[in-house]
Amino acid sequence: FVVVNGTEEGPVDFGNNTFLPFDPPDLTIRKSATHTTAYPGDVITYTLVYSNIGDGPAEDFTITDDYDERYLTIVDAGGGTVADGKIVWQFAGPLSPEDGEQTITYTAQAIEDLQAPVDVPNIVVIEDPEDIDTSNNQASWVVQLGLPFLPYTGGEYVLIVLLALMAAAA
Repeated sequence: FVVVNGTEEGPVDFGNNTFLPFDPPDLTIRKSATHTTAYPGDVITYTLVYSNIGDGPAEDFTITDDYDERYLTIVDAGGGTVADGKIVWQFAGPLSPEDGEQTITYTAQAIEDLQAPVDVPNIVVIEDPEDIDTSNNQASWVVQLGLPFLPYTGGEYVLIVLLALMAAAA
């Protein structure tokens, strides 16, 4: 209500009443790994690099890495909680722009019982309800899991010599 000359007038509508924090955070994340191609049993180390490039601190933010548990087993979650094909890290903050880049490292092992080569993508997302730009809150990495090549046994050479000896004897 507005009071004009001692008299109350009706409610005043200021339009959009959604307010952003004065100095909002803007979280960003990148992802990399030690492998782009791996084989059954290989250990892959993933690195997550995150920072706040906004104007204000981030409080109560979460990082979630969604990996394919059919092909990877987490060896060391780097302080995160592992459940249902996800690793989750929760931070109370504050993470201010002056803190610079922060790093999380975790390791996973490729399954031993791989039946066929497969691409294994995984996606990481950083979330804060006050983040002003969510376009830079996601990153991914793909590891190609392949079957190892069998070593050369010389079997083909033995077969050729054997066929040559049989032809010479005939």
